[in-house]
Amino acid sequence: MHRPRPRPDARALVHVLVLLAVSALVAAQNECRKCPKYYSPVCASDGGSSPPRVFVNYCEMNYYNCFTGGSFTKVRSGTCS
Repeated sequence: MHRPRPRPDARALVHVLVLLAVSALVAAQNECRKCPKYYSPVCASDGGSSPPRVFVNYCEMNYYNCFTGGSFTKVRSGTCS
């Protein structure tokens, strides 16, 4: 005789989905490449109402965008002032 298969518990399924979502977020953040530490300032803007900001270098601006989902683009080399 075959036993009927147990039905999956809905709470267990939700827990698995949450764990998968968290794992995907962590993996996405780990894909953002770390930058070499050199000083070559970049003035950048996100095109919004916030003021421009200075990043240590172009790579750091891209890392910030990747890690936070930001949309900063280079305005000019050097500081913003």
